[in-house]
Amino acid sequence: MKVCIIASIFHPYTRGGAEVVAQNAAMAFKQAGDEVFVITTMPWQGWSSLWPIIEEWQGIRIYRYYPLNIFSFLNIDQHNIFARFIWHVLDMFNLHTYFVARDILLEEKPHCIMTHNLKGLGYTVHLSMHHPAFLIYHPQWLHTIHDIGAIHPTGLLIHGQENAFLQKFFLARWYARINAKLLGSPNWVISPSQFLLDYYIQHGFFLKSKKVVIRNPVLREVAEEPCESEVTEETFATSATFDTSVASFLYLGQLEPYKGLPLLLDMWQEFSKTHPDRILHIAGRGSMEARVKKSASANSSIIFHGFIPHEQIGTLLRQTHFVIIPSLAYESASMGVAESFTHGVPVIASRLGAIPEIVQDGQNGFLFTPGDRSDLLRVMQSAVDCDWQSLSKRAVEGAAVFSVVNYIKSVKDLCQES
Repeated sequence: MKVCIIASIFHPYTRGGAEVVAQNAAMAFKQAGDEVFVITTMPWQGWSSLWPIIEEWQGIRIYRYYPLNIFSFLNIDQHNIFARFIWHVLDMFNLHTYFVARDILLEEKPHCIMTHNLKGLGYTVHLSMHHPAFLIYHPQWLHTIHDIGAIHPTGLLIHGQENAFLQKFFLARWYARINAKLLGSPNWVISPSQFLLDYYIQHGFFLKSKKVVIRNPVLREVAEEPCESEVTEETFATSATFDTSVASFLYLGQLEPYKGLPLLLDMWQEFSKTHPDRILHIAGRGSMEARVKKSASANSSIIFHGFIPHEQIGTLLRQTHFVIIPSLAYESASMGVAESFTHGVPVIASRLGAIPEIVQDGQNGFLFTPGDRSDLLRVMQSAVDCDWQSLSKRAVEGAAVFSVVNYIKSVKDLCQES
């Protein structure tokens, strides 16, 4: 089967959730013996970048081009709100993307087209599939949603700000309605969580599409369904060396306020006074990097690693006892949870968005009220006092839902539907 993956960002060194999922999906199909090609973006490199170039990565053909717009999606944060408004309008109705995607698809003729995040590529991608030629071989179109980026330009929904002005602003409502029309009705809509799927349905998206929840795949052998006899000490990330007196915690992700990092740093100052031997590792990059460095220099129990390439994350997780996800943003399907569980690492996380669908309080991790420092402190004490090996074992068992084998089988079944 020939599979096309379409995503705004597809780069082997990116860390973002949607990009990692698109890469994992492409690699999973490739490992299953399917022919895979990708349509994605590239930074502006002169007028020639408006035409696609072909490169190869891990045996996968990648078509890269620069979607015509006033600036690149990769540096959107560097521009003011008025420039972003113009950019979003051009992105939604990007005719350049329509012609590029149409020509590539007509030449390649894939059996299955999987679209992921399209912001930055253009929401006209689906229009390219309406060419009369596609009526002859009729490829299946599967669209995977990753966040609320098609509903709100920021792609964020923050706890306590659900009814804020910018969330209810009429331009934001128009943005969602237009995108609902532009995206239309794929044959199948795949959501990594019930929370995210329900949110799109509530906003009038994908009215005629079939819908299914399939957890995002994690490319790691321990993610395959374990049987009881396969769960040994070697399965666990750190079970052989676990010592509650030196328990280590890890924050891995964007260094931004909406990720709950200020809460974590504030809590740790109090927690470390009564638990001086515990270590907090922080890895990532973002606007709060200077504050994190300052906290690390003032408190020897905080170790800042900076940005960690995706292929090195496993090494850090194998030295970790708990991953902390204190997010104030509604998580659509945290890759942090998935990657932690596949390494046997229990998770401490906000009870928000899709996280409670995966993290079971007291079973494979702990949940706390988002933004509540005292509740996070309570959970941290529970983590210190817990039977860690039992939590780690159940985390590994919970990783079965991120199985690559199950993902490929589920998606192939959808692709092969008539």
